[in-house]
Amino acid sequence: MDLHAAMQQFYNDKGEITLAPQLSLAGLAELLYQGDLHTGGGDRKVLRYWDYSNSREGELVVFTRQEVNTRIKAVAARLQQVGKLNDRVAILAGNSPEYLFGFIGALYAGMVPVPLYDP
Repeated sequence: MDLHAAMQQFYNDKGEITLAPQLSLAGLAELLYQGDLHTGGGDRKVLRYWDYSNSREGELVVFTRQEVNTRIKAVAARLQQVGKLNDRVAILAGNSPEYLFGFIGALYAGMVPVPLYDP
């Protein structure tokens, strides 16, 4: 899939961006992900995180584009099992990949992520 050609469908004759009402943020993210896969981007490293939970020095955790997408969809699938469309989903996670997976996973599930902060 040519990503440039795929994006052209979102422009009108004046060059303005026009999105169909049914197109969601998750739908657009999935379109971009599929385009990235077709260009060989599935194994590209897209998320790096230092995990300090087991040692003071920390451990580098690296996620590929495909791993991130798989985790987001796993969260979305589970949320769809326990909730319904437009439910609010509380996200209580620190500054970590799990926060990202939970937030975007809720969007993929058609739910509303509600970040909670616990100082």
